[in-house]
Amino acid sequence: MTRHFLFFTLEGETYSPLRDNSDISSNESHNLQIIGFAQGNDEQKAFENLVKENDYLLETTFNHLTMLELKTSIVKRTYVCLDKFRPLDERIG
Repeated sequence: MTRHFLFFTLEGETYSPLRDNSDISSNESHNLQIIGFAQGNDEQKAFENLVKENDYLLETTFNHLTMLELKTSIVKRTYVCLDKFRPLDERIG
């Protein structure tokens, strides 16, 4: 039975988009980096498939990944926009 996994890491740095031209180094955001999705009959096979399908990962500095098994495969992805909740004069685009 094929199982579906999400891979992420705490490694790496992310900077939230700036709303002004302030110093980007002060805008560090502590969060997770989504590495990718993979399938396999077990955790090891899914991990091997992740690397096989995304061999560029071996050229990054990411090392410690966490895998989360998904209950079902991703059938639909929906993208949403935070501007919906911002006042009209503060919307980004």
